[in-house]
Amino acid sequence: ADGTVLAVGGEATSDQDVVTTGVLPAEIWNPNTGAWTTVASMSAGRNYHSTAVLMPDGRVLVAGGGHVADDSGQGEFSEQIYSPPYLSNGPRPAITSAPTSASYASTMSVSTPDAASITGVNLVSMGADTHQGDMDEHFVPLNFTATANGLTVQTPASSALAPPGYYMLFLVNNKGVPSMAATVRITATPAAPPDAPANVTATAGNGSASVLWSAPADGGSPITSYTVTPYVGSVALTPTVVTGNPPATGATVTGLTNGTAYTFAVTATNSAGTGSPSVPSAPVTPSGTVVPGFVQQASAHAGDVKSLTVTPSSTVTSGNRMVVEVATWGQGGPGTANVTDSAGDHYVELTHFTGSDGAELSVWSAPITLGGGTRPVVTATPTAAADVGVAALEYSGLSTVNDTSVMDTSAHATGKTSTAATVSSGATPATGAANELAIGVYADSGFGDTLKPGAGFTGRVNVAPDGDIEFLAEDGVVGQGGQPAATVGTGAKTIWLLGTMVLKHS
Repeated sequence: ADGTVLAVGGEATSDQDVVTTGVLPAEIWNPNTGAWTTVASMSAGRNYHSTAVLMPDGRVLVAGGGHVADDSGQGEFSEQIYSPPYLSNGPRPAITSAPTSASYASTMSVSTPDAASITGVNLVSMGADTHQGDMDEHFVPLNFTATANGLTVQTPASSALAPPGYYMLFLVNNKGVPSMAATVRITATPAAPPDAPANVTATAGNGSASVLWSAPADGGSPITSYTVTPYVGSVALTPTVVTGNPPATGATVTGLTNGTAYTFAVTATNSAGTGSPSVPSAPVTPSGTVVPGFVQQASAHAGDVKSLTVTPSSTVTSGNRMVVEVATWGQGGPGTANVTDSAGDHYVELTHFTGSDGAELSVWSAPITLGGGTRPVVTATPTAAADVGVAALEYSGLSTVNDTSVMDTSAHATGKTSTAATVSSGATPATGAANELAIGVYADSGFGDTLKPGAGFTGRVNVAPDGDIEFLAEDGVVGQGGQPAATVGTGAKTIWLLGTMVLKHS
């Protein structure tokens, strides 16, 4: 961090399999004096295929060594952290704020309460190691002046001094102690405000609405916040600001009046300013009568795995419900042992059934009680290694009970087609209330089919054609006394599984 150079590792031979010998003492070279100083020794040799990386706290991570050939060659599977002497010289100077990006031949303001003691401002590139050497090392000292609240720092004049990219920015005080680094992106052109967010959609709730959008281009500087503005006609109301690193691309707007139609526009903000507003969403009308609504979905599939994860693209909302379809196939007919998420929400199995080839389709669900405001990783674990497909869907307006009583009624069927056909789960028993959610789930063990959602349902997930596992999810709102039957178009000579579940509204 201060411009001295650490040499670590090395050996007397170029043999890739040598891990038991090597140079253990590290050395530091001072470019001002040209002198080398021997410093602390490592506990293990760091030879071929080792790494040494400067970290943002001014310490150095050293790891690896040796060459593992087909899992049989020797290797050093450990790491150590070296603390340079400058960390023993007193407290660090602090960076309280710094820009996330800057362009060449300009200035940037760095806030610090320690401006009077700063003697160096240095850019150090991120590590890019191969074998034993950092192939992208750049150390760039910068000119600066002290101000009342910090420093005005002159950026590099051109890419010849600092190629475009991400750097650690260190302040070094008069005792040689570096700050924790701030990350700064050096760009060829000044940052511009972000473009307008796209694909803004809204789902009405009770006195609220869930709004989702797609992130725009950031204009050369990371997006720091979004502003969601509700409109009644052309009148803008109190906005909702979404922050984070990065900020979520979804928000629940509360305080709305039931029976009033709203549209929503979204803007994005970065260090250069706020971009243009999005195209408004379609109008939605909050209501005290809750109608379930689809919020988002994520899916994944893989062959012969012991677990499979999916992560929502946007943060999930407390009070909503996750519904997870899992399809499995493998030797011995493995099923699904459990579904969990990284937030700790509790998933219960609503249904499972098996086809004649041993493929299983199961559905699991949990109210979002712990994961609100995050993007929890959802994990499906089969009972044995299997081809697995997972579809995780978030809905608003569903019951928040934490057991199987969330399901009003269901139906399922399995079979084998002779020609391409539309298959059906069969009709469910009559539903017990209005505005319930019917979800259709389809799976097969991978017959290379093109799948088509059925009439009366909206397709949400469609993973096909595939040779390992194929699956589809669709949904629709159903009235009291309805008997929905999910249908799906599939291919010839396919062993299929199809179910319909009706979930209660909140």
